[in-house]
Amino acid sequence: GEIYNVGRPLNGEEDDFSYIINEETKKGFFASNRKGGQGNDDIYSFVEMTPLDFTCHTNITGIVKDQKTNVLLTDASVTVYDKDNKVVSSSSTDENGAFEMEGNCAEGSYKVVASKADYEEGNKTFMTVKAEDAMGIEIVLAQVDPSAPIGTDLAKYLNIEPIYFDFDKYFIREDARVSINKVLAYLNEYPRVNVQVRSHTDSRANDAYNMKLSANRAKATADYLIAAGIPSNRISYEGYGETELTNGCSNGVPCNKENHQLNRRSEFIVVE
Repeated sequence: GEIYNVGRPLNGEEDDFSYIINEETKKGFFASNRKGGQGNDDIYSFVEMTPLDFTCHTNITGIVKDQKTNVLLTDASVTVYDKDNKVVSSSSTDENGAFEMEGNCAEGSYKVVASKADYEEGNKTFMTVKAEDAMGIEIVLAQVDPSAPIGTDLAKYLNIEPIYFDFDKYFIREDARVSINKVLAYLNEYPRVNVQVRSHTDSRANDAYNMKLSANRAKATADYLIAAGIPSNRISYEGYGETELTNGCSNGVPCNKENHQLNRRSEFIVVE
């Protein structure tokens, strides 16, 4: 028949053999030449307290960590699949980002898959040969990009003060720099985000003049970001003149200067 290692205390480094057990009483005997006996090979008795597991197991251990920071990730789900994509074992990482599971002894390719909220799934493959353990597997997970979706106005997304311009001017005011710098910080944090600066005027002056003025304001804002280090291929701009007013202060409608100022603004629309 097949040979099994039943584990300690029956099996050890010495010569242990002739295992026999009464399945009703769970009492048995075996022979061994282990130290402490009376002769060369001695007979020992035992009582089986828990059923012996003759299933072949392997140990699978490893860690899961953040791809960017190398921080070990706790509470990550870890699952082992065999070559037929059937689940062999599953667990989760402990406070040290480590996992330990039992595998089976069937030879072949296995895949360890790790997942965690706010991260993309990661995996590693390994081979089992002669029931060897798979130790020290390292899986890295990349964080899901939490950047704003396409079409988002970063001015609203970042809850920054609107960027206003003085009447008939397109230079960047000091109070506007504070808001633009928050957009700048966001673009530095998320280097794959591209934006279009959209500038708007109020309805005073004629339509053609306002269209040109808004283009100048959009360019001034884009130039500010580019001068601060954002690559020019990530920034585009367009002037909308008075075509997208935020209130009813259109041509010929009497409004105070505060309401007109609400229309003189810049937006930062995520386009990629």
